Parts: sequence; C-alpha cells; structure tokens
Amino acid sequence: MKHLTQHVLRRLALGLLILAGAPALSAQIPVEMTREFWRDPGFVERFLGTYATLANSEPRINEDERPILGELATLIQENPAGAVTLLNETITSSSSATILFVRGNLYFQSDQLDQAAADYIEAIRRFPEFRRAHQNLGLIYLQQANFAAAAQSLGRAIELGESSGRTFGLLGYSYFNLENHIAAENAYRQALMLDPANKDWTLGLAQALMALEDYAAAGSLMEGLLQENPDSADQWLFLVNVNLNLDRPEQAAAILEIVRLRGQATTANLELLGNIYLNQEDFALALDVYQEMLSKSDALPQPEVPINVASILVRYGANAEAKVILERVEASYGEDLERKQRLQVWNVLAQIARAEYDNESAATLLGQILEEDPANGGALIEMASYQADSGNLDRAYLMLERAQRLNDYEAAALRLKGQLLVREGKYREAADALDLAFSLNPEDRRLGDYLAEVKRAAELSQ
Repeated sequence: MKHLTQHVLRRLALGLLILAGAPALSAQIPVEMTREFWRDPGFVERFLGTYATLANSEPRINEDERPILGELATLIQENPAGAVTLLNETITSSSSATILFVRGNLYFQSDQLDQAAADYIEAIRRFPEFRRAHQNLGLIYLQQANFAAAAQSLGRAIELGESSGRTFGLLGYSYFNLENHIAAENAYRQALMLDPANKDWTLGLAQALMALEDYAAAGSLMEGLLQENPDSADQWLFLVNVNLNLDRPEQAAAILEIVRLRGQATTANLELLGNIYLNQEDFALALDVYQEMLSKSDALPQPEVPINVASILVRYGANAEAKVILERVEASYGEDLERKQRLQVWNVLAQIARAEYDNESAATLLGQILEEDPANGGALIEMASYQADSGNLDRAYLMLERAQRLNDYEAAALRLKGQLLVREGKYREAADALDLAFSLNPEDRRLGDYLAEVKRAAELSQ
C-alpha cells in the first residue's frame, strides 16, 4: 500500500460497508407454536395422552386439566381469545406448568410478549426442566433484543435435550450480538451440521469468522452463498471487506465494479472504490468513480468528502483531476456549501495555484481565507510556505507559530518549520522541531527517516 494505509482502508470498509447495511437475520423470530401446530391431530393426541408422560423434559398434566385441554384443542383454532379467557378462569396457584405454557403460547401468538414471558417464567419455576418453556422464552428475549437472556434460555433448552438446527442457529445469533464470536462460531457450526440448507446460519458463521479475523474462511463461505444468490449486493460487499482485510485491494475494486455495473453501488461504495483507485495512483479511474459519486444528486455525500479527495489528488500532483472534482463540488452543492466548506475549497484551490506556480492567485485566495478565518490552520501553513518561497522567512515563521498553537495543525507546522530551518542550514534547531513533530505522529515513517538524516547533518556540522 502506498499512501492510504491498509489500516485506513480497513476502517473505510467497516464504516462504509458493514455499518451501511450488512446482512443480518430478520428481527422477526418465528413463533414455536402456531395455530397450524394445534391442527395436527398427532400433536393433539400426544398432548392429551402419552405426551404428558415425558417427565424428563415436560411436566405432568393434572387430571382435572385434561378435559380443559381437550376443549382447548378446538377452541384455539376457532377462537384464540376465547381460549385465553378460558385459561384465565381456570389457572390457579396449583395449576400445572403445562397449562401455563399453553397460555404463554397463546400470548406469544398474539404478540403479547410480556404476558407470554411471565407465563413461561412461572412454568419454569414450577418445573425447572421444562425444555420448550426455556426455548420459547429465549425466542421472546430475541424479539426484545435481550441477547444475554436469550443465550441463557436457549442454552438451557439445549442442555435439556433440544437439538434442532434452528435453536443452535438462534443461539449463535445471540452470541454474535453479544460479541462472543467464538461461541457464535461454534453454535453456527452446530446449526449447519443439523440444518445445512439454512442460508442464515451460513451467513451467521461467515460474520462470526469475519469478526474473528479468519477472513479467508469467511470469504469462502460468502462465495458459496453468492453462487446461489448472485444478486445480493450485501454479500458482494461482504467480499469487498474480506479482500481489503486480506490486503487485496485489486480484488476488492473488481468486486465493487461488479456492484457498480449492477447499478447497486451507493455513494459510500463509490467513495471506497475511488479511494482504492486513488491509493493505486490510477487517477483516471478514481476521477471517473468520484464523478459518478457526485452525480447521484439524490444521495450526495457530505461536501467534505469530495473536497478532501481533491486535496489528496493535489498531494499526488494530480491537479487537473482535483480541479474537475472541485468543479463538480460547485455544480453539485453550489450555494448549499457552508462557510467552513467554502474555505476548504479555497484552500485546495490555493494549493493547486501554488503547485502550478501561480503564486499571485494563491496569495489572493489564502488572504481571503485568513481574512475570514484568521485561525485557519491549513491556510496559515500554506501561506507560510508561500512566504518562505518568496524570501519572507520572518513572516513564514510567524505564520507557523500561529498554526502551531492549533492542535490539529501543530505537527504539520513543526514539520514545515523544520524543513525551512534545514534550508537555512540550522540543523540542530531543525532537528528539535522535527523531533516534536515526529512525537505527535510517530507512525509517519517518512518523517522519521527525514529526522534521522537531519540529526546526522546536525552532528556533522558541529
């Protein structure tokens, strides 16, 4: 990577892809017992007969409750509200956990989640090993986004013998939201072993592996999903993130181009694609993408985005491309630019003028900026450079002293001050300024190398 570091590209990917709409499971958790379930004669027979004998996982039914349950089998299908009314009249402190569970299911079906949870909790209190009560309580907690409680209830159901792929998958989903990614991975793997055709569990496993930085495995799973659903922009973007984390920007760009050709690219996706091309110093491709980004008038990025792009292009020496971007900024935002943003545009235009040796235009622009905003750090530093090139070193140092008092520009001001002192042959003073600049930005290797050379020159000049 050349100028935009891999860390920056990864951060861009996370911000622009995952937060902008990564695929996830639906928030609507399916209900365990639906009316159709009660229409199953086999279930009713088991429920009224031998079902109650499964003492290891289900509570026994009181003898006086059997006629009520027989009546419920029909009433639930025809009049669920009437079934709740009947149960309300029937349930007492001595009722079985099963009868509470049935009412909890009816509440669950009608989205009365708090009442359903209360019944399940009471059923579990009366029969602690009530597996399906634990399971259904976990489903309610999932709907309420209480992932810690959901994981506890679903995990307890599994301990008691629940072995469906769905329960393991929802447990994985709970752990993922709790950022317990190792547990999520294990649960999703178990879910896939039991329910291999479920794409949600494959997607969940890929997300867990991504969080665990097993990028290659996550990418392989996503490629398999894309073979079956090539129209999913979210899954293509997941692969973009995978490739950026594997330090493969070319592959990431190729995938973004697929999304772009499909007409599915957002302004954030285009910004990332342009940044990748810019990092590869392919200015023509970067400019084409940025222009498309600015053509989406219904979804424009914040003005700072293209203005910063123009500034980076200037640092690369791509002045013509930077001018085109600034022209598009004017066309796209016009009078909507805020004062701060307008000053940023002038600052970049001044950089372009300086790069093209149009010092008169640069001085005019910088003067306008400093007249409106005397504490504009970028303009102060650019004006210091201009003054130094014009032979006015005293004025240059004065500008740098003002910029140095601004936290965001202290390092840049010290760096330029050190460079100007080197021009004067004042190597010891230059080393002191550059040392301070490097302490503020220790990851800047080029500055570190330059500082080492200046220190050697200072030693040799003694």
